[in-house]
Amino acid sequence: MLWILDVKANIILRILFILNLSLCLSACSQDQDVEPANHKIQAIAPEEVSKDTLAIVNGRPIKQAIYILYAQERAKQNPPFTDNHPKTILNELINIELVLQQAEAQQLEQRHHVTTALEYRYKSQLTKEALKDYLLHHPISEAQVQSYYQQQIHQMDLTEYQIAHILTDSHIQAQYIIKELKLGKDFGKLAQKYSLDCRSAKRQGLLNWYRKDQMLPNFAQIIPTLKKGEYSNLPSKSQFGWHIILLKDTRQGEPPDLASVRKNIINLLQQQQVDDYITQLKQQANIKIYQLP
Repeated sequence: MLWILDVKANIILRILFILNLSLCLSACSQDQDVEPANHKIQAIAPEEVSKDTLAIVNGRPIKQAIYILYAQERAKQNPPFTDNHPKTILNELINIELVLQQAEAQQLEQRHHVTTALEYRYKSQLTKEALKDYLLHHPISEAQVQSYYQQQIHQMDLTEYQIAHILTDSHIQAQYIIKELKLGKDFGKLAQKYSLDCRSAKRQGLLNWYRKDQMLPNFAQIIPTLKKGEYSNLPSKSQFGWHIILLKDTRQGEPPDLASVRKNIINLLQQQQVDDYITQLKQQANIKIYQLP
């Protein structure tokens, strides 16, 4: 068994098991006093316990590190707990330890679904720690950040488009407005009269400057086909309705500042590092797949 073969694994599994029980047991403990009448903690002489021991339950200590880990996980719950007093949190850990000891006395850890869950959580936790350790020892350099930033800037289409549009709720009405435009009617006045986009209608249909990657998909598809001053000859549909799109002007935009995208770049480079690391491990491993699930 996993907890018999590996003492360190046993410690991690017990921690994860405790955290898994935290929601239901801590909810029960909210209705209890901090020190229930039927549960008295015996005083232990200072010389008999280590400095990081907070309590001893049936001879088994509750350590400060476990308390901190549990409190951190507890703080993530939504809705949050209203009682966050240290005595309350410690009492919840005591409740968890009592139930855990009963479970071990009944050998519940030998049930197949329990062993499977514990093994999965052990592997998951250790995998996260391994990847965290790998990234710690292989930090992203400033040169890598700069190189990736410059590469993306050179590949990025920074062209910005000034657009106007008329939004309608039907294809038929959009076709009618296009006919009016072909008869020489003013786009801005038609936008003021017909557009359901009240905000842009007040500005004769005018929108802000956008790059293609910032537009709705139907706008991004049509805009590059238009010249300045041209409008779309066919209505274009989006989740908002039917659009007639006019290209007013174009300009060359500025790339995003490195400081504003540095964190995203580092995250992307770290993910690439992890992918490369796992690929390397696969190349060195002996893997045999016998069947699909």
